[in-house]
Amino acid sequence: MTRVARRLIVLCMVIATAATAGAQQAEASWGASTGLAVGANPLVVGATGSATRTIPLYPQRSGVLWDNARVELGAQLLANPSFTDLAARVYFEPIAPFDLTLRSGVRTFYNALDLGAAPLSGYDASPPSAAGDDYNGQNETGWFFGVAPRLKAAAGPVIVTNTFTATWYDFSGSDTAFLEEPLTITAASRTDWVLENEAQLLYRFREVDASFLASGVTHRSAWVPSADQPVSQRSALLGVYVAELTPRTSLQSVLFLGAYINGEPIDTDRPFVLAALTLISRLD
Repeated sequence: MTRVARRLIVLCMVIATAATAGAQQAEASWGASTGLAVGANPLVVGATGSATRTIPLYPQRSGVLWDNARVELGAQLLANPSFTDLAARVYFEPIAPFDLTLRSGVRTFYNALDLGAAPLSGYDASPPSAAGDDYNGQNETGWFFGVAPRLKAAAGPVIVTNTFTATWYDFSGSDTAFLEEPLTITAASRTDWVLENEAQLLYRFREVDASFLASGVTHRSAWVPSADQPVSQRSALLGVYVAELTPRTSLQSVLFLGAYINGEPIDTDRPFVLAALTLISRLD
């Protein structure tokens, strides 16, 4: 398999989209979604899927602070030819300006296509997804737990969000002391915390024939607190479009176009693009 092909399928990113303002009041329901993500620098392809049960928190209340308050319980799948994440997910929105997502599950790397987990010599090693290097991938299985609080605010058409994510990975059964964490493209110990922060500023276009249409900017940082390594930073232009296909089905599209700021882990002269399509259905 060529180096380009390795980079094409070694990574699939989870797309974090901005919260939509003026959402309909939360209702008890079952839902499902399926999606596809593609991108470049690093080259990306992967699929996602989920099943969710929504439970409204304040069915007797009304108002902008309470209408969308809810708990979502479900399962998520992230898959590509290098690894698969299968996780339980809990989403808790007690009030409009704040929500919290908890995820816990199993990550399985497989090297059937000469991919799998990328062993590293230490925190200062360059992840192969960033460098495009060939590597001897390994079969590995471990578990992860993540917590992601998010703050949200809206003033007219302007929406601001900030999400901080802390994820614990445990690959203590690995023969390698350090592995590449492929979602953030960082070097991490086989048992380690990986931290991320993403801030978004969006302008929502209301006079359009769409459920939601917005554009803006986003800034993302990722780092391992136990490592003496530079923080990975990138900024991008962001577009979000949600189209209601039927009363129970919508199509969400997200596009990022930007660059790495400090050259870690990818050189600043290599811009990146990332796009995702997600079909969301209400089942009852």
